[in-house]
Amino acid sequence: MKKYIFILLLVFMLFPKEPIFAENCYLQIESAGNFDPIKIESIAVSLVSKYLGSVIRIPLAGISLKECAYIAGLTESMAGFQFSISGNGINTLGISKITGINGATIAILRAIYNSKNDDQLKNRICKDFLKLLAEDCKKVEAVILFFNENGQVIPDGATVSAGEPFYILIQPLVNLYANIINKDSRGNIFRIFPNKEVTNASNPLKANTNYFFPPRESPLIFKFDGTIGIESFFIIISPTPVHDIDNLISELKVTASDEHKEKISKILENQIVNKGVALGEKIIPIKKVEWDKKLPPSGKLLTKSGAFVKVIRLKHL
Repeated sequence: MKKYIFILLLVFMLFPKEPIFAENCYLQIESAGNFDPIKIESIAVSLVSKYLGSVIRIPLAGISLKECAYIAGLTESMAGFQFSISGNGINTLGISKITGINGATIAILRAIYNSKNDDQLKNRICKDFLKLLAEDCKKVEAVILFFNENGQVIPDGATVSAGEPFYILIQPLVNLYANIINKDSRGNIFRIFPNKEVTNASNPLKANTNYFFPPRESPLIFKFDGTIGIESFFIIISPTPVHDIDNLISELKVTASDEHKEKISKILENQIVNKGVALGEKIIPIKKVEWDKKLPPSGKLLTKSGAFVKVIRLKHL
């Protein structure tokens, strides 16, 4: 007996950060669409355990509020499947327009894929399920620029003044989906793109085309207002539509309570930032167009498999 105690103590000393007996989390499926709940639960338990950490089904006796638990659900409509999962620091969503059990599986995989800013996780999922997630795992490449009316680049962390005009350029090298969201110094959320009030352009954006916001033919001008603070811009680039962002934006529009709006805006920002940053960068020439504003001569080509986000935070004085 003393021998076994000594071995356990030695293991704890050598590997103090890794517990020998890992405690399971629980997974509860609240809805399964038109499928057998046990079947959906089995798929979800298997995939979540493989990629996010070991989970087991919640026992009939239930669990306490202090237990580690995920709450998940699959809903089905004419548009396809939607799988949501929340708990243990995760709040994520996956959508699939494919029918049948493959469509449900894709929705679950997309929820897990979107759950963390972890390139190793995403690469593992793409390697294991490339046939099901071929679109999600495509490489996306784009140049994204913020610049002023003199054609000077406005970098992340720059200081800007009230009334200063600015422009945004996205130049995709492949067909892709984009979202541009501004969170102003007062915490208000404004979706710059897609937004018919700003531009008639729509997703997906076409490769080797310059997209200006506001459009160069538009009478609109973007200017910083008089409220000081931090202006945040999030440019999300993805090979597929980003439905979780769409849903949160829609919820913000119909929410009356300031407290709820603040909660949703925080979730939205976390979801956006969780998309990660580009891994590859190189400088390339900007494709010139006939326009009355100067363009910077070059920009960083951002490259990544799957979605990424470019974050620009400006000090508004």
